[in-house]
Amino acid sequence: MSADDSQSVRLALRGMKCAGCAAGIEKALRATSGVRQAEVSFGNASADVGYDPEAVDLPGLIEAVRQAGFDAAELTEAAEAAREDEYHAEVRDLTCRLAVSLPLAVLLMLAMFRPGVPPLLQLVLALPVFLWGGWPYHRGALRAVRHGHADMNVLISLGSSVAFLASLARMGHPGHLYFDTAAMIIAFILIGRLLEALARRRTGEALRALLDLRPRTARLVADGETREVPAADVWAGDVLEVRPGEAIPVDGDVVEGRSSLDESAMTGESVPVERGPGDAVLGATLNLTGVLRVRATAVGAATVLGRMIALVREAQGSKAPIQRLADRTAAIFVPCVIVIAAVTFLAWLPAGLEPALTHAVAVLIIACPCALGLATPTAIMVGTGRGAKLGVLVKNGTALETLAAVDLMVFDKTGTLTSGEPALRESLALEGGEMELLRLAAAAEAGSEHPYGRAIVAAARERGLDLPPATEFAATAGGGAAASVDGHYVLVGQAAWVQSRLSATPSLPRRGQGEVQSPPAPAVERATARDLPLPP
Repeated sequence: MSADDSQSVRLALRGMKCAGCAAGIEKALRATSGVRQAEVSFGNASADVGYDPEAVDLPGLIEAVRQAGFDAAELTEAAEAAREDEYHAEVRDLTCRLAVSLPLAVLLMLAMFRPGVPPLLQLVLALPVFLWGGWPYHRGALRAVRHGHADMNVLISLGSSVAFLASLARMGHPGHLYFDTAAMIIAFILIGRLLEALARRRTGEALRALLDLRPRTARLVADGETREVPAADVWAGDVLEVRPGEAIPVDGDVVEGRSSLDESAMTGESVPVERGPGDAVLGATLNLTGVLRVRATAVGAATVLGRMIALVREAQGSKAPIQRLADRTAAIFVPCVIVIAAVTFLAWLPAGLEPALTHAVAVLIIACPCALGLATPTAIMVGTGRGAKLGVLVKNGTALETLAAVDLMVFDKTGTLTSGEPALRESLALEGGEMELLRLAAAAEAGSEHPYGRAIVAAARERGLDLPPATEFAATAGGGAAASVDGHYVLVGQAAWVQSRLSATPSLPRRGQGEVQSPPAPAVERATARDLPLPP
């Protein structure tokens, strides 16, 4: 079978505690017959596997992970949504263990400075920290040893167990006890793991925010009727109706209607765009004014938003060159630390058991956890997730690492580098006062959802203007809004639309003609007020 015939799958992994765990799973997958490539991300606890379906299937891949001492399942979209509950459960569990372990560890540390504290009391304080607080690491260490590899769990469990058991054996004998050391080891590791879990949860929220952009339902037009269906049931070629204030559920082409669309979520452009028959529209963009009928051209993962989500997932799971180095280091790091600790113990043994034990435990603990193995994947995951939340898509970890060396960045357009909300910059009144013109225009737009209308209303309120009630409000998609305010007929919209609604409208001065300059479009809408009756 050629490489083109291979399939790929993403697996959700459980039980990983460090980069060494990721390296072990990756090694197990690559050793599986039929696997062409495997890349495990510790940061988001997933594995991307390319395989020959004639040689191995999905259950075979999951079994390979289980043989390595971990659990796995296919990471479907539904499973990814359920991972939020897992993140919350992990944070709650770590918080509870830390809330018990840290106070007891602090009490044990204080006991060091007060001679005469009974050894039995120290044991009572240390026991719940060692057994309950450190149980996830003891369990992980036993699993790792059972499957023939060593990870950070082994270092944590070994360091705390040596300190605890040595103290237990020395009870009733003169000399220092190490219950406080065992407790503080576990407490400090729990703090680090809790901070890491919180970072991963925040990053997962960024990806879920992209998922939440997709509407869950759509209005399908078929057989002359419109009915609401799940967005997942829409197929390419279906015609959908999208009303004002709703998000477009698919990529498609407008077949009927005209409207203004807010495409900022997809393009970064804060200025609404006009769309009409024949124009292409993107899923997850917001319909602002008119009713549209859209023929679907791409649905689900094939939409622009779907590809963006896939890109973010790929970036969070990808490995930068420094992370690949970290993974290679982690694979041999733990065994080397254990050997060094054993040599240290033997070297100090002639000086006495106590200094030998102290130095051996120090070697074990100083390496817990491996900062490079934990920090690198977490940093990539947090960086790409934070970027996605701010509208910046990072292709992969290599691109993110390369970005650190960039000292000059050039953007091809300025519309994406804005605050995301239009604001009134300047106003010009041909007759009467500018404040009166702004007051009337804002009153007319008070009920509008158009971003320009909101900008005009915000500007009037910033200036402390009281807005009178508007009646007989009517909006024209792609044109503007009309309303009756204090007996005035007020039009707010594009100049051409305003001109078409009135028989005689004065022309606004143009820039560069030696006259008063008008604000550049699209910063301000033009408004005109007349003591005229509203048209029928």
